[in-house]
Amino acid sequence: MIDLNVLEKGQEYTDLKLSFVIFICTFDPFPGNDRRMYTFTNRCHEQDGLELGDETVRIFLNTKGTRGEVDDDIARFLAYVDGKTAEGEFTQTIAAEVERVKQHDETRVEYMTLQMAIKEHMREAVEEKQVENIRIVMEKLNMTVKQAMDFLNVPPKEQKKYAALV
Repeated sequence: MIDLNVLEKGQEYTDLKLSFVIFICTFDPFPGNDRRMYTFTNRCHEQDGLELGDETVRIFLNTKGTRGEVDDDIARFLAYVDGKTAEGEFTQTIAAEVERVKQHDETRVEYMTLQMAIKEHMREAVEEKQVENIRIVMEKLNMTVKQAMDFLNVPPKEQKKYAALV
């Protein structure tokens, strides 16, 4: 969607300027790697050396990561996002802005509404994944819905809901 706002009608995809998409995660988005930062560019997985050339860089910052070097400002920022005290000029500036926004009633309501929407989407995603897992276990292990849910340790109070979704 970012590309739509950057390219004019008739422009080539390769005309896109360097852009960054940064995800700030309070969990390791690629479990088991424990990196503080992951950097990706658009390249073809099926053919070595073939790239889109759009210069889009996606960076995932992981507040829980311990591997890899990051700039001191980024390290302090990640610690702040993870709940630690804001240290360093850069992080303190961000913390001050966060506090200012929190004090603004209209922005606070928008933020809380956004947080609720994010939590709802996360809940729905977890449910969808659980339904998918139940279906896979049923198919691969030739189990009934009940057996699959027990196998996956679905809490008894949630089994009726998931049985209806499968």
